[in-house]
Amino acid sequence: GMGRIVRGLNLLHAARILAREHVARVRIERIGDWRIALLPPDEVPASIGIVLNEEHDVSAEIYRDGHNLGVRRYPDRSAPDLRRLASHVPGWFVHSAGFLACWGNNASPETTPPPRGTPQSGEELLVLLKEIYGRQVP
Repeated sequence: GMGRIVRGLNLLHAARILAREHVARVRIERIGDWRIALLPPDEVPASIGIVLNEEHDVSAEIYRDGHNLGVRRYPDRSAPDLRRLASHVPGWFVHSAGFLACWGNNASPETTPPPRGTPQSGEELLVLLKEIYGRQVP
């Protein structure tokens, strides 16, 4: 009953506090009309996306985990459309709804680095995003 709900809310609150502590180590860059977070390539709390999205107006995050590398848009955001990355990252998975472009993810982790000629790090992926989305299309 009510006790479970209160415990759940307390857990969410604790997770948010933990996530806020990690946000200090996250680089946030503005690209065009939106903000993107470059997560450190180590373990960050899953709830960090909630804090970045709701408290820092971040639209998407770049993650690196082992060989996995990608950019994912937060669920309630409609931009950027990551399908625009597809031609620049051959071999990567780009979701047809445009919220994810990645080389490996939690469900199917990659065992080898991204293909040559595609970004090899979060920093390189950020540079590519700036090239594609930073220029305002007339």
